[in-house]
Amino acid sequence: MSAADTWLRDVFLYGIFAVAALYGYKRIFPGHLRSLNKRLSAWLMSKVMWRVHARCSEEKRLLFRDFDKITTQDERGPHILEIGVGPGNNHTHFPRPSRMSCIEPNSECKKYLEQNLRETRGVKLVQFVRGFAEDMLDFEDNTFDAVVCTFTLCTVRSLERALSEIKRVLKPGGVFFFMEHVAAPTSSWQRRAQDRLNVIWPAMTDGCNLNRETWRFVQDAGFSSTNFTHFSIKFRLISFKAGLYGTAQK
Repeated sequence: MSAADTWLRDVFLYGIFAVAALYGYKRIFPGHLRSLNKRLSAWLMSKVMWRVHARCSEEKRLLFRDFDKITTQDERGPHILEIGVGPGNNHTHFPRPSRMSCIEPNSECKKYLEQNLRETRGVKLVQFVRGFAEDMLDFEDNTFDAVVCTFTLCTVRSLERALSEIKRVLKPGGVFFFMEHVAAPTSSWQRRAQDRLNVIWPAMTDGCNLNRETWRFVQDAGFSSTNFTHFSIKFRLISFKAGLYGTAQK
């Protein structure tokens, strides 16, 4: 047997052993593996997501300048809900002072958020809820001056339900700020690639959808007004016209 054949055999056998060991561990200690996965996911988000946001820094500046349109009589500043807050990548754009509540599926993200908030004066964390955008029962109707959601709507199980909940918790006149990766233009090579990859992508990325036409759902959600802009997300060698940012007012 050649050295190459021996190497391939060893890789194959070790791979089978690793998969079998992981499966057995998951069966015996299911709770521990879920906990480990949540901790690892939170750590990865704290190290990676800021890079994604950095590539959209100009678009974020244009999006969040509309915070100037929000008025409140509360001396503590506007009350803002962030959905899918992760480690906290948006609060540096919030007005000063302001109050911040969050809903996030992974409670392990809270420590990274609190650490980042300590470095930002004037934004106070009021409430951190472990949950999902589709069921925000911890928050009463007409509570928030603004709702913020970035790179999260791609993973929600029911976009219609999530948008209905967002509209419910906003005060009359409140504003929903969103930024997402979405479906590229129809008939483009990017869209064809998205459609093909999306067959397996959600299973690999905890439900992330590559080809959602999110703007259509926002338009149909019953807000009094919507405004959005498509933009290109730039990588080192290529640029995808698959970004979206905008606002919707209750």
